[in-house]
Amino acid sequence: FSMPYGAAVALVDGRADLAQYRAERLAEPALLDLMDRVECVADPALDAHYPARWPAWAEVETRDGRRLRAEVPDPKGDPGNPLDDRERREKFDALCAEVYSAGRRAAIWAAVEMLGEDASLKELLDLLPTDLAS
Repeated sequence: FSMPYGAAVALVDGRADLAQYRAERLAEPALLDLMDRVECVADPALDAHYPARWPAWAEVETRDGRRLRAEVPDPKGDPGNPLDDRERREKFDALCAEVYSAGRRAAIWAAVEMLGEDASLKELLDLLPTDLAS
C-alpha cells in the first residue's frame, strides 16, 4: 500500500477500507493534492518495538503553522487494540459486500457466532458459496 494514498484517502473519506482502494480514485484532484503533501519518515524509536508491536504516529501541520500529533501504541485490530463487535461487523460487511448479499452476510455472521455452540461447521460452509452474480 502507498502511505501517501492511505493517509490522503483517510483524510478525505474518513476511512481507508477496501472500497477506498480503487484505481479510479488515483485521478481525484483532492487525493493527489494531499498525497503530494504526505511525507513518510522512519522512526527508530518505533522500529525498536517491531515485530512484537507496531506503534505509529502521525503529525499534521495546519495552515496556521500549528503541529498536531497523534500516537498509537498498537494499530486498530491488533491484540493490544482489538476491534469491538460493531467494528468487526462493519469490516466483515465492507470486505464481503461485493460477494454476498446483505441477507447472506447476516446468515454467515450468525453462523460464525454460533460455532462451538449449536451450529456446525457444515452449516457455515453451506453458506459460503456466493449468492451474487460475478
